[in-house]
Amino acid sequence: MSRNSLPENEAVLGELLKRAGVQRASTASTDALDSELVDRLSSLIASKEHLRHDLSEAQRELQALRNELEWVKIESRHDSLTQLPNRRAFEERLCELLARCERHGERYVLVLFDIDRFKSFNDTFGHATGDAILAAIGKVLIARRRATDHVSRIGGEEFAILLTQTSLPLCQGAVERYRQAIAATEVKVDGRQHHLTASFGAAEMDEGESLDSLMRRADEALYAAKNNGRNRTYLHDGAGVVPASPDGQH
Repeated sequence: MSRNSLPENEAVLGELLKRAGVQRASTASTDALDSELVDRLSSLIASKEHLRHDLSEAQRELQALRNELEWVKIESRHDSLTQLPNRRAFEERLCELLARCERHGERYVLVLFDIDRFKSFNDTFGHATGDAILAAIGKVLIARRRATDHVSRIGGEEFAILLTQTSLPLCQGAVERYRQAIAATEVKVDGRQHHLTASFGAAEMDEGESLDSLMRRADEALYAAKNNGRNRTYLHDGAGVVPASPDGQH
């Protein structure tokens, strides 16, 4: 703070001394002491302002770090090609549902599906076509999913859907709508239209069942769908694999 602020600091100094019960001398011998005290007071005020500035800067940096951490957290659970949650996000959601099932008896169904003949698309037309197909599937799923559905890409051409508060018989209509939406999708790459289909397998979580067992049963149903003609849905009802009803209803 400059010496131009001396009158203001003099007033502050006088008030501080008054509160302390100190009578200021009016002789010239105290002028040097007054000047030193004013300088020290100015330095303290300047130091306080500097600390306030440093605190403000630290708060801004902390907020920037929080924002970056949140972005990293989102990115670590996001598949950039399909714009869907990735396998990590899927596994976290699956564990949450397992806990709710054990505590509250809530029912849910795991659906696994993958794109039919995807490897052939990649081998014949190249990975750019494969990426375009995956991106198109992502758009279809985002448009089709309900607020209570958790839809993820869990690897390669494989996807997962978690249907909450439902059972294997009741979920078939929802699964059929996903299958039909993909079957109605075509991707145009280099002037060629590529018609897409997908095969689905579904299993309902049984009480006391492990996640590995649930995944295995849904996977068995998925492979049954592929082995029996593709572009269809099979269910694992706990006893074995059976085809879903043709119209998705009982």
